[in-house]
Amino acid sequence: KDALLIKPDHPSSHFVLSQLYQNGNYKIPALLAACRFLVLEPRTVRSASALKMVEQLIQGGAQQGTEPNKVTIFLEPGGKTDEGDFNAVMTALSLLAAARYLDENKNKTEIQLFVNKVSTLLAVIAESVSKQKSSGFAWDYYRPYFSEMANRKFVEPFCYYISQSNDSDEVERWLTLNAERVREFLTWSKSYQWAKR
Repeated sequence: KDALLIKPDHPSSHFVLSQLYQNGNYKIPALLAACRFLVLEPRTVRSASALKMVEQLIQGGAQQGTEPNKVTIFLEPGGKTDEGDFNAVMTALSLLAAARYLDENKNKTEIQLFVNKVSTLLAVIAESVSKQKSSGFAWDYYRPYFSEMANRKFVEPFCYYISQSNDSDEVERWLTLNAERVREFLTWSKSYQWAKR
């Protein structure tokens, strides 16, 4: 955490912190730290493992039931709040995981579903700014960055950019066709003013 306050663009610090968060069962902080790492290092061996963790965290919370049109949703009561109170975001994450089984999403690709989920998730995080008083490193450090990203409508280029390690033709095609949007997102991200000590 101290390293990130000094050097916000240090990929390894975000990567290790995401793993520590995940091991400590801080799901949303782990997700945010891994996503920030992927902005800085989108296409390496480490990126593939970080993206897999992000996808698992976003997919978790729901599974197809034994009968058609039945979905089981898992809600985790009272999560840890010393990194920030992300319990409302965790509830939204579980509900979002169930959305993949809706009829309206059956013909969407994995990356399209991913963009939809992350967009909604970051909207919930951005909305929590005005509704909720909380504190903790993840809340004070990562949440403002992702809230501003959502408010600036950069979620779609962000999602495609961090998905490069999937080696998907669909992702590569989107990045090529939307190079200007990706540049705008990266320019904003590089100039973002991170919290200091």
